[in-house]
Amino acid sequence: MERLRPFKVEFGHPNVPSTYRDRPLANFIMNVRKNRRQGILSEDRIRTLNEMGLTWNLKWRASRGAQAEGKMLKVETAGGRA
Repeated sequence: MERLRPFKVEFGHPNVPSTYRDRPLANFIMNVRKNRRQGILSEDRIRTLNEMGLTWNLKWRASRGAQAEGKMLKVETAGGRA
């Protein structure tokens, strides 16, 4: 969690991409999301990450225009579905 706070300050959100240069931090966020899906993340940890603004369900897709420009669009989903 302590490594996540500086990331949030720098980027304005705690949603560390899986391709981020700090692999342990990227893996931490991936595991946090997985653990929540599996129901093994503590309510205290969930509350803390919610307060930080973590987006729990992410899907990434490329639109035709964005794909042509090499950009991806983030689609926030409810219930894990886009």
